Amino acid sequence: MWRRISLVFVSFLVAGCFTTRRVDPTLKNAVEQQNATQLADALEQLIEDGRDTRSDREYAHYKVQAWRDGTAAYSFARALISARLAEQRGVTGLEQLKEAERYALRSISISPSFSNGAARRLLGTLYVMAGQHTRQGDSEAGLAMLEDLTQQFPDNVPNHLRLAEAYIVLGDVESSLEPLCRALVGRDALKGSERDLLVRLVAEAGGDESMSCGE
Repeated sequence: MWRRISLVFVSFLVAGCFTTRRVDPTLKNAVEQQNATQLADALEQLIEDGRDTRSDREYAHYKVQAWRDGTAAYSFARALISARLAEQRGVTGLEQLKEAERYALRSISISPSFSNGAARRLLGTLYVMAGQHTRQGDSEAGLAMLEDLTQQFPDNVPNHLRLAEAYIVLGDVESSLEPLCRALVGRDALKGSERDLLVRLVAEAGGDESMSCGE
């Protein structure tokens, strides 16, 4: 009996581990370089292209945990990879959600302005969308973070996009119009998935006819 249980347990462990043959080569290359930023960027590109798999996200998360260099870049990369795994796992990914929060906060503490406030944008969005599942955030804190970010980096289009999204999620469509306009004007700087989000947000805000950008 115990032998059978042991075999089942081993089989579970093996099945639960990703098969590296199924992991995208761009991720493996980043791992060989031990470059957390490259790993996060490669995963983001796979997601952007709609080619990522469950194994890709799990592999990236597993590997990034082995590197600790104390930089804002590493902490942000780990936060982003953790958030992507939490996104995929849904209700079973709450620990990864908290990990994303922890490392985003660490990146901010090291360098608040890193990459135009990328960690604050991630954390602010996380707090607005799922603040009740984090250790110390809520939607109001997330909104304030995104508002401050757009003031500090007014030329960064993704910051305006995420602020508009936050307003709409929180039911304040009127306040979303200004950052939506800023995002529309600068949409060439957005990735394809961000442009798709922009189109959806404009529709939720009342459509093009409700916008008065530049007037």
